[in-house]
Amino acid sequence: MGDDKSVLGSPTIIRGTSKEIDGLPIARLLPSRARRSIGPFVFFDHVAPAQLAAGQGINVRPHPHIGLATLTWLFEGAIWHRDSTGADQVIAPGAVNWMVAGHGVVHSERPVPDSEHTAMTVHAAQFWVALPKSHEEVAPFFEHHPPASLPVIDGGHWTATLVAGTLWGKASPASVFSRLALAEIRAGRGAELPAIEDFDEVGLFVVRGQVRVGDVSVTEGDLAFFAAEAGSRCCAIHCESDDTIGLVLAGDRLDGPRFLDWNFVASDSELLKAARERWRRREFPTVPGDETDFIPLPGG
Repeated sequence: MGDDKSVLGSPTIIRGTSKEIDGLPIARLLPSRARRSIGPFVFFDHVAPAQLAAGQGINVRPHPHIGLATLTWLFEGAIWHRDSTGADQVIAPGAVNWMVAGHGVVHSERPVPDSEHTAMTVHAAQFWVALPKSHEEVAPFFEHHPPASLPVIDGGHWTATLVAGTLWGKASPASVFSRLALAEIRAGRGAELPAIEDFDEVGLFVVRGQVRVGDVSVTEGDLAFFAAEAGSRCCAIHCESDDTIGLVLAGDRLDGPRFLDWNFVASDSELLKAARERWRRREFPTVPGDETDFIPLPGG
């Protein structure tokens, strides 16, 4: 697993576990040895910038989810999303594609149509957000919110784009079911951002550059975790490099443990067993236009 370290009174610093999936360099930040989740965020992959040759692209066959909402936040590149709710949407940088799986959804991520002759750089962050028990079996739905619809907080030497939830007095249009925040931070050297004090758990991931929180430096590729019960609430964020990019992910504690099995998330292991059996029997709905291909259930 990744190299995790913590100091009494300081945040826990999580360094992702590196792997390569379909030619893409991935760092898995959540779940990790140090933290299984941050608020409702139970899964977080950072897809490092990768140059894809013409015709390569991201090509993930149809697969199922339950009990979560998914979001891919693109810094560069494009992905063609289709799902069993009928959604058919290209994911582009700065836009929110928010898919709520509820009791069950199937989706695929394919190369953008007519892009087979174009090389592309892909850089992204992928999240799974556990739904609260009261909503983990809602009917699945999909929302697309273009960049112009997302609130932007301008602090002078820094900006924060609110991707989901609420932060610093602003609210994203994405339909969330628990108190959370996901925001992209862009800042210059010397910029000071306000403290994040409204949540039980806070994560600060540095995509590019370096920041300081209190007396702790958080460098590129690091995820700093702060918890209220540890007395280490996230204080003001000081940017120590030019062209800093960061992600804030925060929320209240989950309303109980969550179990993860393959692409499924649930508060009850019996729901996971039922979902596995439904997928094995091909009882999930299909993706319009992508009905025949699928990822088999691991282990049969």
